[in-house]
Amino acid sequence: MTEVVKRMMERYVAPRWIILMFDLSIMGFVFLFTTILITHRGSVINTIIDNFPQLVLSGAIFFVAYYIVKPHYNIIRHTTIQDFVTIIYAQIFGSLGLLLMSIISRAIIPYNQYAILYSVIVVHFFISGFLLIISRLFIRFIYNYLFQNTLKTRKTLIFGAGGLGLMART
Repeated sequence: MTEVVKRMMERYVAPRWIILMFDLSIMGFVFLFTTILITHRGSVINTIIDNFPQLVLSGAIFFVAYYIVKPHYNIIRHTTIQDFVTIIYAQIFGSLGLLLMSIISRAIIPYNQYAILYSVIVVHFFISGFLLIISRLFIRFIYNYLFQNTLKTRKTLIFGAGGLGLMART
């Protein structure tokens, strides 16, 4: 079974649009979770229905933020600190977009239904950023676990090799 998974993962890399949809679905679920957590009035279904316009607009805002920053462009199995920085930048731009949307919708009376509580925006920023970083680390861990080299290696010292020895090492 693991051999089949290994061959599939070696051959195929997840397309960028799948990673983008995965990230946006995490954003949507976290937005619903934080909205239900903070503004729970009555049943959960009514809370979701009442906040559906906010969910759609926040999804569009985060899509634009992700399109600009492009945290989904890197290969997930080779995740580095730079990927985490781009995720945080996308989170900051998306949260600032939500904040701006909320301020504008509070100022214009007919668009009050799009106003989002500031506490929802702050909690959403931290939870979604944490989940996105953890998901990248989890995928990298699974990939490294499946493909770690199980061959026994023997350390060798090349005396006097200098820079060429360091290059040969990598």
